[in-house]
Amino acid sequence: MALFGISLISILFVPNVIAEEAAIPGWVKNNAGWWADGQIPDSAFLQGIQFLIKEGIMVIPPTETSEYSESKVPAWIKNNASWWADGHIDDNTFVSGIQYLVKVGIIVDPINEIKKLADEYWCYHITRVTSDCIARDKDKHAIGIEELVDISGYWVDNSEREGINSCDIDCNLSLNSDYDVDEKLEKFQDEDLHKQLFDIFVSITPKQILDEVVYLHIFTDDYGSQAAMVNRDSDYPLKFGVGIDPLDMAPSAGPIDIPIMKAVMIHEGAHILSLSSSQSDNDLVGEEWKEEIPQKAAICAPNYYTYFSGCMNSNSYLNLFFQEFWVDIYPNFKWSYEFDDDDQFNDHNALFHQKYKTQFMTPYAATNPNEDFAESFTTFVLTEKPSYHSSVLRHGDALIPTKETADKKIRFFYDFPELVEMRDFIRNNL
Repeated sequence: MALFGISLISILFVPNVIAEEAAIPGWVKNNAGWWADGQIPDSAFLQGIQFLIKEGIMVIPPTETSEYSESKVPAWIKNNASWWADGHIDDNTFVSGIQYLVKVGIIVDPINEIKKLADEYWCYHITRVTSDCIARDKDKHAIGIEELVDISGYWVDNSEREGINSCDIDCNLSLNSDYDVDEKLEKFQDEDLHKQLFDIFVSITPKQILDEVVYLHIFTDDYGSQAAMVNRDSDYPLKFGVGIDPLDMAPSAGPIDIPIMKAVMIHEGAHILSLSSSQSDNDLVGEEWKEEIPQKAAICAPNYYTYFSGCMNSNSYLNLFFQEFWVDIYPNFKWSYEFDDDDQFNDHNALFHQKYKTQFMTPYAATNPNEDFAESFTTFVLTEKPSYHSSVLRHGDALIPTKETADKKIRFFYDFPELVEMRDFIRNNL
C-alpha cells in the first residue's frame, strides 16, 4: 500500500526510539486516533507533535521550508494518523509525514527555530561592532559623546531595602535618579524604553543570576562603544548593578535591536554568575587599589584573584576556568591598570591576543580572564557542543575555525549540570 507520493529525508530519533525509554508516549497515538476520527481539532494534535519535538523525543534534521506553504493539514496526513493509531504503519513511516508538515510550515520545529536565533545572535557576538551579519552604522547613529554619561538609575524591586532579594516574584523598577542630560540625549531618558530593555534582560536571565541584581544603570558612551556593564552595587556590595546603553540597544530611541541586546545580556549575565559573592571571599581592594592588588593576589595564589570580587573560591567556576586555561599564559598577561594609559594596554593586549589567539573565542576574550569566561559562556549558550575530535566549532551549518583549547572552553561548561540547565533556559527564551 503506497502511503506517500513523494520522497522525504529520513527522520532521526533519539537512539532506540521504539525502546521503552524513548518510545513516543501513548497519549500521542491516542490523540492521532481521535484526531483522525474528528474528535479533537487540528490544533490539539499539532500541539502534541510540537511537544515531541521540543522534548527531543522526535529529532528532525534541519529542514528547508518549501517555496510554497500550506495552511491546513493535508488529508493524507490524517489517513496516516488513523493507520498509525491502529498499528498498520510504524513510527518511522508516520513521522515522515510530520517532516512534511515542517517543510510546508504547518508545524514549526522549535529546536531549529532556536538554532536559527542562536545563529543570528552568535553572528553579532563573534564580530561585534564590525558585524557582517547585523548592520551597524556608526556614522548614522553616533551623536558625539566623548565620555560616559549617566542617564537614569533604577532600584530593582526595592519595596524592601533590608535583606533585599530582587525579583522574587516580578522584576519591578523604581526610578532612583534622572540625571541632567544634554538635549540630544533627552529622547533616551524614557522610562518605557528603559523598562523594555530591562524586561528583555529579565526574559533570558536565569533566576540564579537575576537574584543578584539590585540596580539598573542607564548610561551611554555613544553608539558603537560599550553596550553594557555590570558592577558591584555601592550600597549593596554583595549584589550587582546592571548598566545598559540605550544608544547601542535602541539607536535613535527606536525599536530595540533584539539580537544585539540578547547577545550582550548573555555575556553580562556570565559576569554576574562567575563574580557573585558566593564564588569568592569578597576581599575587595580599597582606595589604594592599584597597590593592594598585587598583595592580595599573592595571598590568594594559586587561586585566581580579581579586584572585582576578591580571591575566588577553589571550586568557583572562574577559578576552575582560570586553572585550566590561564595558568600557563597568565605570566605573559598584563591588566589595564598596569599601564599609564589605555593605548599602552591595548597595544600590549593586541600582542598577547596575537600570540594566543587560537585559545580565544574573540579578541575581546583576551582582555582578561573575567572577559574570557564571559565570552566562552556566551559561546557555550549560542553554539552546539563541539565533538572531542573536531578541529572546528560547528554551529548549525557554519564551521568556525578554532583549535582544541577553544573547544575545551566550551566543553568546560558541560561539566556542570546546573550550567547546562541555564543554557537550556536561555536558549528557550531567545
